[in-house]
Amino acid sequence: MRKRGLGTGFGGLISPTSTEQAALQEVPVGTIIPNPSQPRAVFEQGALDDLTDSIKQHGILQPLVVTRLPSGDYQLIAGERRLRAARQAGLETVPVVIKEVSAQQQLELALIENIQRADLDPIEEARAYAMLEDQFSLKHGEIAQRVGKSRSTISETLGLLKLPVEVQQMVSAGRLTVGHANALAGLRNARKEIAAAQHIAEQGLSVRKAEQYVAQLSAADGREIAPTKREQTRTTSSATPEDESVVRALEERLEGMRVQLLRSERGGRVVIHFDNEEMLSSLYDRLMSL
Repeated sequence: MRKRGLGTGFGGLISPTSTEQAALQEVPVGTIIPNPSQPRAVFEQGALDDLTDSIKQHGILQPLVVTRLPSGDYQLIAGERRLRAARQAGLETVPVVIKEVSAQQQLELALIENIQRADLDPIEEARAYAMLEDQFSLKHGEIAQRVGKSRSTISETLGLLKLPVEVQQMVSAGRLTVGHANALAGLRNARKEIAAAQHIAEQGLSVRKAEQYVAQLSAADGREIAPTKREQTRTTSSATPEDESVVRALEERLEGMRVQLLRSERGGRVVIHFDNEEMLSSLYDRLMSL
């Protein structure tokens, strides 16, 4: 039995088998309209120039995927970078495979294509998930199933959009990782989140160090569980790989809830943070089912 690809079958749209079954057509470049739901906002010019040179020498090796519009034009589903490069190369026509898909499928397929090619930065990915959530009323678990990721990953990625624009820009630019950004969410104050983000980036803190830094800031505001004196030595020093593994496993199982592991000489505490009543109810149900 052949293993399915990522998500809802984008691979099937552009695989050799599908290309053979669905006749290729050459259509004028000017009749193809970009996908308004394209999750990718930035196209790096250097990479686009390289693709343009390749197309000039070898042509377009993989057809674009489009859907036919009532006007007779075509709306792009997958392949915007190839379309831009084709225009830049001066091509008059491009090879396409025509598919009949819904608006939701267009967004899903455009998102999955970019994920497969690692073309989206985390903020672009979060905005695409938000479109699936807002426009089509999909729950996090449903989005996860469609794009081939865990529910907790979807929830964490969507959480990036709650951060100030300045912090989101730092994530897009690669100055902060998703792990850094998730740590900042515990501050719940835009001014403090921006200041902490700048400090983390300037100091080059690891994700674990960033979490400890944010915990200290939150403790000062009374919103975080501060370590006791006996726990202080363990929590301010570097966490062991085993402890980090435990925290990651718990956060994965709890689907986005942040976990603290505070050790003392003889024991310690596990602290689970929730952001709203829905998360608390979910945590209660999980604990009662043990």
